[in-house]
Amino acid sequence: MKPVKKNLKIITTRTERRGATLVEFAMVAPLLFLLLFGMIEFSRYTAANHAIQEAARCGCRVAILEEATEAEVKAKVNELLTVFGISTHTTTISPSLATASAQGDPITVTVSVTYNEISWVPTPQFLSGKVLSVSSTLPREL
Repeated sequence: MKPVKKNLKIITTRTERRGATLVEFAMVAPLLFLLLFGMIEFSRYTAANHAIQEAARCGCRVAILEEATEAEVKAKVNELLTVFGISTHTTTISPSLATASAQGDPITVTVSVTYNEISWVPTPQFLSGKVLSVSSTLPREL
């Protein structure tokens, strides 16, 4: 008995594989772009969170001084956040510096930013609507 040979075509040239490569890329591309934009979004979140922490800490260091005003604290926070590319934020000082406070009383500076306003991705998917809020508390110096 003689073995039966089947007509099998072996693909060896690039031109014959172009369609297969295109189909493979079309299947992998959505996942690739999802991962890429997710990494960009979470990286921006982490960098912005660090910037807000630094701004709250420096604002609190200004607020605990004896002659400090709320305008000076807000100016310091605004100065630091502008360096990091964050222009829209809310700064809250508790208790108000206008009220008399004794030495050692805690002063808290809270900085809040909505993530949608600082995102590098046009339409954030994972962190949309999230509010980054950081507080720093130090004792009052007189």
